[in-house]
Amino acid sequence: MRSPVYLRNCTRKTSISLWSSYRKNIDSICSIGRSTKKGKEQQGFIGEKGIGFKSVFLVSSQPHIFSNGYRVRFMEEPNQDCGIGYVVPEWVSGKPYLSSICDVYGVNEILPTTTFILPLKPDKVEAVRAQLSELHPEILLFLSKVKRLYVRGCDPEEADDISTISIFSETEHMDLSDERANSRVVQLSVKEKKCDTELCKYYLWREAFPVKPGNQVSIRMDVEKWVITLAFPFGERLKRGTSSVGIFAFLPTAMVTNFPFVIQADFILASSRESILLDNVWNLGILDCVPSAFVNAFQSCVRELQLFPSVDQTFQFLPAQDSAIPVFNNLRESIKTSLRCLQIVPSEMFSGKSCLFLTPKQAVRVLPKFRDLVLQMEREGAISSNLSSLKKVLHSSLDLEKYSAVLDFLDVAAASGHWYTKCIKSCNIVLLSDEVYVELLGFIVDNEKRFAKGIKTIPLIKYINSEGNLELCTIAETTTGIPRTLKVRYAMELELHTWLSKCNMEFGCPGVYFIPNSTQKALLKNQRICRRNWPVRNWLSQARVSSCSAHDYASLLQNHVSGYVYSKSSLFLGESTPEKELLHFISKHSKAVDLPELCPPDVVLQIASHELSNEQAFLLLDWIRLLQNKGSPLPLIFIESIRDGKWMKTYSGYVSPRKAILPDETGKAIIHMMKDVLKDVPF
Repeated sequence: MRSPVYLRNCTRKTSISLWSSYRKNIDSICSIGRSTKKGKEQQGFIGEKGIGFKSVFLVSSQPHIFSNGYRVRFMEEPNQDCGIGYVVPEWVSGKPYLSSICDVYGVNEILPTTTFILPLKPDKVEAVRAQLSELHPEILLFLSKVKRLYVRGCDPEEADDISTISIFSETEHMDLSDERANSRVVQLSVKEKKCDTELCKYYLWREAFPVKPGNQVSIRMDVEKWVITLAFPFGERLKRGTSSVGIFAFLPTAMVTNFPFVIQADFILASSRESILLDNVWNLGILDCVPSAFVNAFQSCVRELQLFPSVDQTFQFLPAQDSAIPVFNNLRESIKTSLRCLQIVPSEMFSGKSCLFLTPKQAVRVLPKFRDLVLQMEREGAISSNLSSLKKVLHSSLDLEKYSAVLDFLDVAAASGHWYTKCIKSCNIVLLSDEVYVELLGFIVDNEKRFAKGIKTIPLIKYINSEGNLELCTIAETTTGIPRTLKVRYAMELELHTWLSKCNMEFGCPGVYFIPNSTQKALLKNQRICRRNWPVRNWLSQARVSSCSAHDYASLLQNHVSGYVYSKSSLFLGESTPEKELLHFISKHSKAVDLPELCPPDVVLQIASHELSNEQAFLLLDWIRLLQNKGSPLPLIFIESIRDGKWMKTYSGYVSPRKAILPDETGKAIIHMMKDVLKDVPF
């Protein structure tokens, strides 16, 4: 006998109801267009054209039906008595015997109520074997009366050659507030030969919509509601064969929507059952309801957080990818438009509060590095979780590269440079640990183009003020001098940096400050990690926060520190120094001398060309006297410029020493009595 295929129906009925249904079904099978299921779509039956059974002749020339003692077959060849094929039943009295069926199912097994035996055509054996091995696992999702399908070879040597599809588990229907809708979770199981069992859960949303008058058709006149079921897989879908089917009309079609969910409804199909009729008003009416069903289902999924291990899983159901079929692209756009105004996007609550939901326009996507920084800053008390900007941050489980297409679909925007600037401005940077502070600088450097000019207005640069307290200044202050000019420095060696910082606090060089020692230590550590390529250092240089050597610092001090500083007794860098001891040390070891002891050059003394204050004049005269007492020669040009310069103050104004008179005490008395007469005489 040819290789047979056995199909069974395990439903049990009484003999009276069985005969009644058997006769009607046999009449239907022996006819065309007289389906017993016509008009019973709302009861969960499929089939209406009355030609479904005839398709078995594609693979078998003599299909058999064994049902509760009745055994008939149909022949592809014309019947000898009436000359008609396909629809004339013939009683089976020979092979296959009932014992053959027992051998297939096992002697101890209860035989099924109805068994279809399809002796395969020789050229169809391998094709049927391949087709049966590719039965779509999701076929069980929408067949209310079938819970298990399995394929097994009859050869005893191939006893393990079994393929099974079954509903592994199923929740009760969860009735929702809307009476038109309910949902449930179904877990499908697939077992392939000797392979491990595969499982996948599906969230099924079932919703009814009233049939619109304009979408009624003659073959559905008795149907008052469209019942749409959407199936959302928890993870990777179960599939066999080529692509994932997107449209079911109880059984799978060959239509691929490119959506991550399945659409099931009572569609009117093409005769091949491979596709729905896209120009049919009935089908178009159903498709018009799909966006509404999807939005309701999606909101239900978002609210039912206990169903999913993480809040992001629901967003895998969004139709982010375009469909190759224009009609389904229209559905996609309708879904997108409806979702934009709904609070469905979860936000990150840094304070550990329950998740809040925002509209897609309200939420912002942030860089992962900044998200980590915010968490660290919050732990250190440097930023408040009540900041309005942070309440709009997209949940971290969604803000990932794999969800980029989904977020683009919802139009969830990435945070702008202004947003980042606002958040950083609100942060109390003084409270940050140096490690987090350096990380923040690194983030700013890596994303400098995002910030544009806004970063210059943020108090960002740490320095130690003249009182030894930590302060912040902006880049504008270190580069443009607005509103003040600051020179912030650091030394490349930590020991030198510490020493220079102490020196600066002692000498108080105006406008010059050093970054904190701990900050410099963190910067040097960061530099070692980044090795030669240290973008933070380059960025600090652009902000004119530059390195400083001991020589550089001495140059900054040269116009600020006087000899008086060295001669006074004081506490220098924590050490007590008696009066003039430091000055003596400098004179001894650096050969430095006091200015009056220097021998003047033979050049014009420019300061003597204009008025001098009393203090300056006496300092000049003391210098000349000191030089004369030492016996130092006075250069001619130098002394002549002093003699001729109009720097000496008299009663009649500033004149040169050559024209001034220096009277004694008697002369002073005489001149005082004659002052009105001698008013133009310089003395």
